[in-house]
Order: sequence, then C-alpha cells, then structure tokens
Amino acid sequence: MEVCPECGEIKISYNSCRDRHCPKCQNKEREQWISFRREEIIPTKYFHVVFTVPDCLHPIAINHQAAFYDCMFKAAWATIHDFAGDKGLRTGMTAILHTWGSNLFYHPHIHCIVPGGGIDKLGVWHHLNGCEKSDFLFPVHGMSDKFRGRFMALLTRRLKEEGFVIANYIRKQCFDKDWVVYSRPPAKGVNQVLEYIARYAYRVAITNSRILDVTDSNVSYDYKDYRKGGKHGVMTMEIDKFLGLLSLHVLPDRFVRIRHYGILSPSNRDALRNIQKQLDVPPVPKERTKKSYLEICQ
Repeated sequence: MEVCPECGEIKISYNSCRDRHCPKCQNKEREQWISFRREEIIPTKYFHVVFTVPDCLHPIAINHQAAFYDCMFKAAWATIHDFAGDKGLRTGMTAILHTWGSNLFYHPHIHCIVPGGGIDKLGVWHHLNGCEKSDFLFPVHGMSDKFRGRFMALLTRRLKEEGFVIANYIRKQCFDKDWVVYSRPPAKGVNQVLEYIARYAYRVAITNSRILDVTDSNVSYDYKDYRKGGKHGVMTMEIDKFLGLLSLHVLPDRFVRIRHYGILSPSNRDALRNIQKQLDVPPVPKERTKKSYLEICQ
C-alpha cells in the first residue's frame, strides 16, 4: 500500500506483471516515455493522422497479425513520406498501433503524430506551407488512395512469401471501398502534445475502471458509441466472448507497436539535433530515472 504524504491518497499496489497489455503496468512506463520524447520536440504544429483498413481485411489480419500490422506501419510511413517528398521535404513520424475500438471489437488502425514540416536536401528545416492555418497535414482523400495502394501491394507481396494469396473478391471489395484516413492537429504546446502522444502510446484495449460489473456468466463495461456522437453506453456479454475479444488485442511476441520514422527515428538523432539548433530549441534536461507513484502524484 502506498500513501501520498501531500494529499493522503491511498493506492493499493499489486505485484507488477510487466505485460504491455496490462492497464496497471503502463503508468510508470508512460511517464518515462514522455521524458524521452520531450528531448525530440520541434517547435511546430503537429498533426494526428489515423490510418484504417476496411473490415473485409479483418480475417486476414487476425490470421497473419505480424505481417499485416507490419505492412500497415510501412504503408502509413510511405504515404506520409511521399506527400512530404512532393514538397521537397523529409519529415518524421511517431506511429502507434491500436487493434480495438471503444467497444472492444476488432479495429486495427495506426495513430501517427507528424510534425508540420521537414528538412530539405541540405538539412534546412522548413514549415509545410499552409499547414499552420489548416487542420489537415495533406489532402485526406489523396492520402487514403495512396495508403490503400501502398498497403495492398505490400500485403500481397508479404503474404505471397508466406504461401497465401488474397482472393480476388476480397481485393475487389478493398478497391471498391473508400478507405478512411483521419487528420487533425493535437493540442498546442509542448506538454500538451507530449500528453496527447502518450495517451495513445500507452493505451490498452480496456482499463479496469471501464469494467462495470462481473458475474458468473457476464461482463459489463463502459464504451463510447461514436455512431451516436460519442455518447457512453454499456456493453454486456458472456465472459467467454469477452475473453475472446480481449485475446484479439494481444500482439505477437516481440512485435514493436510504437515506431519512429524519418527525422524522428533513432538513427537520425544528429538531424533532429540540427533542426532543434536551427530553431533555437534549448537542451532539455535528461530525466531518465523512473518516477515512483509518490513523485508522479506530487
């Protein structure tokens, strides 16, 4: 049991399982992750871009998870990279895989945080023209078409290596549908952007607080119904079905679900430091020690 000396809050702290799918074991990791990302912030507008796939591909995703998710990451970055490249710039991206919707049903998608600018061939930083006054980084319909083409080409090639061929009727469904790419700027300010990114980076399929009731046969939990404007509802289902849904969101062993690309990738630290120097960003004091619960509360 831990007690905060300032506010008197009492917290029961169970033994950590250290599993990345566990809601309890993410809080301290989240704080540590924020301290690392604070060193990478660029003073520009950031954009939140979400890449989704149609549900006709869900059976393939469930049976080829590692290959499918990897192709989603690669296609998302290729899309952002190509659109920035058309403007003569190389940008960056932090991408986070989620496989669930608020109702816990299967819904694989990639959350991307992208700075509104990039570097030219000489390494000079430029803000992307127009994006400072817009909610859209690039045209969403254009990104949707680009992502669909890139993803289907990557997935077809990857699955062929595994001895699997996508049926023609599924391919037709994929190209007949409009794919959805969603874009908007997150909150302004360094701390707000960091909190915004971390909210997605260390979110799990369902938190303990959302589970409202458990009986011998059923589980009830809170969810947001986005078809009704995000109103809260209660979902009740049999325990076996609930566990089956939950198991869909357990990622393959060692699969990396948070990835950094371009000027934000670990291999481009020098380029990032050069950008920060150009924009007069002061060095951020390194805060690499993990905080205790009491420190976070204070």
